[in-house]
Amino acid sequence: MLKPIRRESLVDNAVTTIHNYIIDEAMQPGDPLPPERQLAGALVISRMTLRHALAILEGKGTIRRDRGRAVVAASMVDSHHMGSPEALRREFSRLTELRYAIEVGTTEYACQRRTQEQLARLHAIVDKMAKDHLADLPNSENDVRFHLLLLECAGEELAESFGDVVQDFFRMATVTRPSLIAHGQSERIVTEHRAILDALEKRDADELRRLYIQGLEKSRLDGAPVESPALVASGAVSSEREGH
Repeated sequence: MLKPIRRESLVDNAVTTIHNYIIDEAMQPGDPLPPERQLAGALVISRMTLRHALAILEGKGTIRRDRGRAVVAASMVDSHHMGSPEALRREFSRLTELRYAIEVGTTEYACQRRTQEQLARLHAIVDKMAKDHLADLPNSENDVRFHLLLLECAGEELAESFGDVVQDFFRMATVTRPSLIAHGQSERIVTEHRAILDALEKRDADELRRLYIQGLEKSRLDGAPVESPALVASGAVSSEREGH
């Protein structure tokens, strides 16, 4: 059964507890986990902490989300569920566009509202990224946690409302763009995240916005621009297909 967890390392403990619960209950792919409110209550943690833990489990392939509905257990990415390559491309472009609107649109709030405690947590995540880089262990979990926490800096209600988009983006990226988190990319990822954290620490919203857009440009599929007028207009993505 689910039991309350200790206060230290809440996210990590929640990940372990939920993982063990899935094993203990002999859950199979497609079996639903309890609703978020029930899970958070059983573990005696906030729903934000729970969502961070679920994001990590999703990155591991332990669970998946079904269009924002109940979280269900999954042993691996279900390629049939994910759809055709063209459908994947469209969905990834849609998520990139949404992530642009959310992250770029909340830079001012993040810079104004971030706390020292949040900065300390972000530094810890980046330090973990650097440690994993030295061990040659690319880890998308760190990326998910970092960007969820950035959204939390902008406001807890924003994180509650839009955290699923960020999680879905990175889940999709592991399928459509594994090169983004592959071996050989971790040093670049650490450098980029340190730059984002530096801009946030200095409350430099313009630089933070520029770094977000630069990062989104790297998320294009196979070098093709994301189908987003907003991205093209911003200059983040060149309109390479004009005239076609």
